[in-house]
Amino acid sequence: MAIKKRFKINDWVNWDHIVNAAVKEFYMKYEHYPNILMASTRTHAKMDAYTNITQRQRKNCITLKASKSSNQNHVGELHAFSGKGYRLEFCLDEKLPANYFYLVFDPKAKIISNTKRNRPAKPTKRPA
Repeated sequence: MAIKKRFKINDWVNWDHIVNAAVKEFYMKYEHYPNILMASTRTHAKMDAYTNITQRQRKNCITLKASKSSNQNHVGELHAFSGKGYRLEFCLDEKLPANYFYLVFDPKAKIISNTKRNRPAKPTKRPA
């Protein structure tokens, strides 16, 4: 069974902190870390734009091509966001208004790895 909760980003300079706080809130409520971040194209584009401005945000973002932390200016290529104990794959949901996103835990989700194999997403353990 998938679990989904909606959040809003009000401060784009700190969008990564907002997502991290949302993940903690999600975990406290559902006792599972989310594995998907759903947002509209517009919201995703804002995340991408601010990530290319702020080095701090870049260290937790993963690009589509490299499937590892983004250290260069890769506009429009954000694929995932990771934090302590979790990794969020980005998915588009055009029904969401700008500045909103869903965090989703779906144990049956298929995640495409850098080797282009499908693998089931696994819930992570709570960090120490």
